[in-house]
Amino acid sequence: MRQCGKSASKSGSGIFTCLKKGRKLIMKSLENKDLLSGNLVLNIIKFTLPIIFSSILQLLFNAADLVVVGKFDLENGSAAQAAIGSTTALIGLIVNFFLGLSIGVNVIVAQMIGAKDTKT
Repeated sequence: MRQCGKSASKSGSGIFTCLKKGRKLIMKSLENKDLLSGNLVLNIIKFTLPIIFSSILQLLFNAADLVVVGKFDLENGSAAQAAIGSTTALIGLIVNFFLGLSIGVNVIVAQMIGAKDTKT
C-alpha cells in the first residue's frame, strides 16, 4: 500500500498527491494526462486555466499596488501611480518571457518523448 507524500507508483516512478476527503486520504495520480483523448476543447481549457488564473492574479496585484499608492501617497500620488503603471508593462514582459521559455522547453521535451529519444 502506498503512503501519501511518497513519489512512487506501481512501476516505481510517478507523482501522487493526497487529498483529504472526510477522514479518508485519497491518492490521485498526477501522471498519464493524455490531452489528445476525449473532448479536445475541454482538455485545452483545462490546460490553459492555470495560465489564465496567474495572469488575473498578476493584474489584481498591480491594481492593489495602484490602490495602496493612491490612498497613502497624497502628495505625489500621480507620479507614484505613473511609476507603478510603467513598471506593470516591464513585469508583464518578464513574466511573458519566462512563460514563453517554459512553453518552448515543453514543446522540445514533448517532441523528444514522441520520437522516443531518451539519449538526449
